[in-house]
Amino acid sequence: MPESGQSAPDSGAIQDKSIAMDLLRDSKSLIVSLTRAASEAGNPRLRQFIHETLAESVQEHFRLSDTLAGKGWYYSRDIIQQPQADFEMDRQVSQVKVPFSGSTGS
Repeated sequence: MPESGQSAPDSGAIQDKSIAMDLLRDSKSLIVSLTRAASEAGNPRLRQFIHETLAESVQEHFRLSDTLAGKGWYYSRDIIQQPQADFEMDRQVSQVKVPFSGSTGS
C-alpha cells in the first residue's frame, strides 16, 4: 500500500514495463541458446540457418533494448541505475492488486 501522500502505481504502465522486461530477458536467453546451438550443429546448412537466425535475433534485441532505454525502463550502460530500477519495479509490482477470479479448488 502506498504511503500517505503517494499515489498508487499505474498498474497499466507497470504491466507494460513488466512485459517489456520479460521480452528483453527472453531475447537474451534466445541469443544464448542460438549461440550454443550454432557451436554444436554438425550440419553446415543447419549451422548457417542458426547463424542467420542469431544475427536477426541480435538486431531485434538491440531494437528492443533501445526502445526500453528510450522509455527510461532499461539502463544498459549504467551498472548502478539498472539494479535500482529493477528493485523499484519489483516494489511497484508488489503493490499492484490483481483481482483473483479463479476457482478455489473446492
